[in-house]
This record gives sequence, structure tokens and C-alpha cells, in this order.
Amino acid sequence: MLREAKLEDAQAIQNLICFYSEDGKMLFRTLEEIEERVADFLVFEMNGEVVGICSLKFGWDRLVEIRSLGVDPRYHRQGIATQMIQDSVERALLREDCDTIFVLTYAVSLFTKFGFEIDFGILPVINLLNCLKILQSVNILSLFG
Repeated sequence: MLREAKLEDAQAIQNLICFYSEDGKMLFRTLEEIEERVADFLVFEMNGEVVGICSLKFGWDRLVEIRSLGVDPRYHRQGIATQMIQDSVERALLREDCDTIFVLTYAVSLFTKFGFEIDFGILPVINLLNCLKILQSVNILSLFG
């Protein structure tokens, strides 16, 4: 079941972030950062366990970033990431302050099926600074609303 995250989900969210950040596939976030921004997260829950996470970051210039998308490897290939992306895109496009949705990702094919295209010109400076060390092998995709 996909739902908005609650404060009590923060540790489970951080566990998945830590798993993916260990090999550089996701930016590390402290538990405190997650707790402060828990309202930005969606979680996918199965049998009372958080098995998928995703967050939306609304920025300047009418840009929205899908970030911290991860699914517990035991639950890969079950459509969880697809559901989270679809819901995130719908949420972002419902807002009047969203013209473009972008994502930094290794999973290009997952996002291209939603109409995302590679676009290196869309990356905001703040994310460039945050992601500099992983940009060499990450693709930047964008979806124009």
C-alpha cells in the first residue's frame, strides 16, 4: 500500500537510504534530516513493513525533483517503484508551481517509460553541488508538464 510517510516511518526510510547510499546510488540523509522532511516522503508498505520510499522536492524555477526512490531488494520487480513514480508525477503535476519534473537516476529505463528524457541542462546548481561526486555515472532525466 502506497501512503504518505509518518514520523514513525523515519527510521525505516533511513534504513533504505543507508542501503542505497553505501554504494553511491542515493545521497545519504541523517535521521534528523528525514524527520524534518518526512512530509516529503511516500512509503510503500507491505505487511506492516516499509519496503519502498520516494520523496518530492519542490524547488525554484517551477522544478520538482523525484528523489530518494528505493525499494527493498526483496521486493524488486513487483511494480512498487513504478507505482511510486506514477503517484509522484501525478502529485507534482497537480501543483500550479510545477513545470518540470526531474530525477537523478541510474534507472533510466524505469523513468523513460513515463516520458522522461535525458536533459543535462535542467540540473539546478544546488543539486550539482550535492551530487557532484556521483554525477559521472548518473543520468539526469526530465519530464516537462
